[in-house]
Amino acid sequence: MLNHNVNVISVSQLSFYLKNVLDNDVVLNNLLVKGEISNLKYHPSGHVYFSLKDQDSVVKCVMFSSYASKLTVTLKEGEKIIVNGSLSLYPASGSYQIYVKGLEKDGIGNLYLEFEKLKKELEQKGLFSPLHKKKLKEFPFTIGVISGKTGAGLRDILTIIKRRWPIAEIIVFPCLVQGNGASESIIRALDEASKFNLDLTILARGGGSQEDLWCFNDEKLAYAIYNYKTPIITGIGHEIDFTIADFVSDCRAPTPSGAAEMSTPDIEEVKTLIKNYNEIIKHSSKKLVMDKRNILLDYESYLTKEYFDKLLENKRETLKDRKEQLRISYLNFSKFYKGEIVDLNKTLKVEYSHYLANVRNILSSEIKILDNISPLKVLSRGYSLVSGVEGVINSVNKVNVDDVVKITMSDGKVYACITRKDDSNGK
Repeated sequence: MLNHNVNVISVSQLSFYLKNVLDNDVVLNNLLVKGEISNLKYHPSGHVYFSLKDQDSVVKCVMFSSYASKLTVTLKEGEKIIVNGSLSLYPASGSYQIYVKGLEKDGIGNLYLEFEKLKKELEQKGLFSPLHKKKLKEFPFTIGVISGKTGAGLRDILTIIKRRWPIAEIIVFPCLVQGNGASESIIRALDEASKFNLDLTILARGGGSQEDLWCFNDEKLAYAIYNYKTPIITGIGHEIDFTIADFVSDCRAPTPSGAAEMSTPDIEEVKTLIKNYNEIIKHSSKKLVMDKRNILLDYESYLTKEYFDKLLENKRETLKDRKEQLRISYLNFSKFYKGEIVDLNKTLKVEYSHYLANVRNILSSEIKILDNISPLKVLSRGYSLVSGVEGVINSVNKVNVDDVVKITMSDGKVYACITRKDDSNGK
């Protein structure tokens, strides 16, 4: 149960009470605080808004135009400064801030130095090279969005894409985009998105301080983006915010909304373009048909019987001329080669006669040789050829008594019966 003995006050009464306490504290009214500039903004009114931070804490600061106009230096994100001012509470938001009256530089901030060092290393290794940048698809139909599960940045992206390019399928891969473990969460979301057949991926986060966006300056995340196969657009923070992820990505948009704009065409413009192309095609087709029709009419006007008769007559004249040219060419050829043909004919006759005589001599010699070795020639000298059933008998062992043998002589044959046989020894 609540203690009703204590007076109940409103939020405004609490805020003004705390403001009064802070404003009347002697120490808090004359502070010297050093830290690193973050989330710097120059307002058109002349006021300067920024945060002052160290490794563990952040405090908001405001320097009104009456004091800011006296500055002799230009403030930069990441610089270390010492501010002089008073701490008070802003009742409307219930937050305390330092009202800065003066400041001086105190060197370059550690985060800024760390950012520049990593940026230089990755640039030297080629992670920012334009040669590695992938071209965005003109008409993406599947878009992946890697962002926080809740936040104005994601809502703006979804709203703009659905308005500009409603035919696209949007797949959201939620992750942490601030604080401890955010870089690892983004890397896991990239790994998950790589499993889908995406045309484009948007990596986005709404505005915030440099500390809020620091997870996008992680080296492992830089390599994850570099090795990501799908074209990727970053829309991180505001237009003045730059992170390592922006330098590695294929395209940087100034804001999440800008990323949605850059990643999609306007469907109304596409419809107009298609309509214009249809008109151009219709006009071109109509003109083409008319041109071809005119050509056909021109052909029809001169493709008459008289035209073909004339064409045929021209072909006949051409053929007649070709025939005459061929006849003249043949006569010239015959006249030119006639003498050579006659000489070749004479030479051929002489060589043929020599060849024929040589062949006759060879045949005569061969006939004589054959005649000399002919069995008939031998028989004419008184010899005879004895043969039996098994052929020529050239041994007494091939004939028996009472065998009938054939005796061939030069002028005929006789048959005889064997009555006796003697071998060479007279047996």
